[in-house]
Amino acid sequence: MKKIILSIMIILGITAEAMAETWTFLPKEEQGLNQKGIALIWGSHEFDRHDNYSGDTLVEISMPCKLLKASKRSIRQQISLTNYDHHQDHLITLALNPHYIFQFADQFQLGVGPAFQLAYVDADKTSKDTIFGFGVGGSLQKDFTNKIFFGMEMDYTWMNDADFHNFKAIGKVGYRVEKWRDIFQ
Repeated sequence: MKKIILSIMIILGITAEAMAETWTFLPKEEQGLNQKGIALIWGSHEFDRHDNYSGDTLVEISMPCKLLKASKRSIRQQISLTNYDHHQDHLITLALNPHYIFQFADQFQLGVGPAFQLAYVDADKTSKDTIFGFGVGGSLQKDFTNKIFFGMEMDYTWMNDADFHNFKAIGKVGYRVEKWRDIFQ
């Protein structure tokens, strides 16, 4: 119940702020905030069936949203790939999390938005399935230099298989780039 109340509060908060924006669909120009980056992520999942997974790891890339642009704030698109392995269960997720960004000072960002998740589940090493989910979440990110950032993120996702509704908490450390090819130089 607490998770549902928190989710509703997040949705109401961003809705009020977002209604004051002018929105552009498929914008031609880039959003102002440099948000291209790659991060290593780690954290844990708590499933409604009362299983807890910890030691979740993998990678996340972030970039300005190419689909939608707000007039006052930025939208950071985060795409993460995670791997969870616990006892006999194995879960691999691909998540898409566009976050509406509140910029505080020059180096501190708070983001809120939806979460779309596709998961490959191998439960008990016997039954394999692909499931889809939708959720809400928030992130906190601090830029320590122009290139290095640290952050944390939490979200709650409702999956089409109720056993896998989940609360996720992750930490991240990342490297920001101007252009994607900068990663390889």
